[in-house]
Amino acid sequence: MELPPGELPEWMRSAGPFLLYDRDDPAHIFEAPAATTPPKDFTDFVSSFEPFSIDQAKWNKMRADFERGAIPQARRRPPAS
Repeated sequence: MELPPGELPEWMRSAGPFLLYDRDDPAHIFEAPAATTPPKDFTDFVSSFEPFSIDQAKWNKMRADFERGAIPQARRRPPAS
């Protein structure tokens, strides 16, 4: 059952087209839609890339606290029900 546009919740109206069905050419549903922004050049990506790094002192403190069982209380919250 399809609701009239006026009866749809706001989040559904503002979501945009459902691309599985609302494509320009529905015969090509397994192809990605055309990009709306040009892809970032690889050299720009590499120049702005920051490699993974850790602070050795913070890592050692965290490991020592964990091994002692002294993990901060904020990290040991029970799961929400």
